[in-house]
Amino acid sequence: MKVKEGLPRLKALVANWFGWTRRAGLPGGCPVAAGLFEFDDIPGPVRNKILEMESEWRGLLTGLVRQAVDHGHLRRDLDLDQFVWELCGIYLGHHAAYRFLHSAQADRRAQTAFRALLERAAPVPDEKKIQRKVVKRVR
Repeated sequence: MKVKEGLPRLKALVANWFGWTRRAGLPGGCPVAAGLFEFDDIPGPVRNKILEMESEWRGLLTGLVRQAVDHGHLRRDLDLDQFVWELCGIYLGHHAAYRFLHSAQADRRAQTAFRALLERAAPVPDEKKIQRKVVKRVR
């Protein structure tokens, strides 16, 4: 959270998020990711805590994406919930590929997917500014 607000902070968080369990020395991988699947249909306090943690995390991600939009780093009309949905999907795909499939390409593929998500979310140049530049060049 020490990185500049907006897209730089979101990118730093994602860089630290993907593969964090390996760096933390957690042999079983992400405990929250494991809990999402283990307790998805088992009501009780453990499931409630996992749900609370996952909701807080997604809220944090949504807030960071909103900051990136507010700073003009991402499109103003970006569907924040869809962006976070896809970002979490990339993380879970990375986690499964790294942990279960032992894929040597997990990190690279996750970063490629994240870059593609960012490209789709990039601001579209203002058409009026483009038209003004074209008119000036024609004159």
